[in-house]
Amino acid sequence: MGLSREKTTFILTIVIMFVVIPVLPTTVNAVGSNEIADFVGEVYQVYMAKDFAAVYKYLHPDIKGIMSDEDYINFQEETSNKHKMSISQVQVKGVKSLDKIPGEFEEYLSKTDEQDYYSVSISYLLSYYLGKEREREVEKDVYLCLEGDNLYLLWDPAVVE
Repeated sequence: MGLSREKTTFILTIVIMFVVIPVLPTTVNAVGSNEIADFVGEVYQVYMAKDFAAVYKYLHPDIKGIMSDEDYINFQEETSNKHKMSISQVQVKGVKSLDKIPGEFEEYLSKTDEQDYYSVSISYLLSYYLGKEREREVEKDVYLCLEGDNLYLLWDPAVVE
C-alpha cells in the first residue's frame, strides 16, 4: 500500500523545510555582511579623500553628542597634516557579528535592544612622515552599530582628548 497524495506532500514539505531553513540565516548574514563591508569601504574612501566632515557624518549619534564636528575635524586635520599622513589600498577583510557592545564604547553609547554590533577587519597602507617618509601596512578592526536601518561608525572620542 503506497502513501496517499496528502501524506507524500506533507513529507516533501517537511524535507524541504529541513533543507531550506538552515540555509536562510546564512543567506541573510551574507547579504548583511556585504552591506556592512560596502559601508566600511565607503567610509574609508571618504577618509582617504581627507573629507573629515563627511566621515563625521557616519559617526554614531551618541558619539556626536560627546564630540563636536569641529573637534573631530580639527583633530583629524592636525594629525594628518602634522605627520603628512595618507592611507591607500584599503581592503575589507571580514565582518563579524558581535554579541555585545565593544568594551571601549560602553561608556559612550546608550544601550537598547534595537542595536547590533559588528567588527570589521580591514587593512590599508599608511604613508606618513616621522623624520623621513615611511610606509607600513596597518591591520585593524573597525566597529559599527546597526540601529534600525542605520549603520553607524563607532570611533573612540577619547582619542581627541
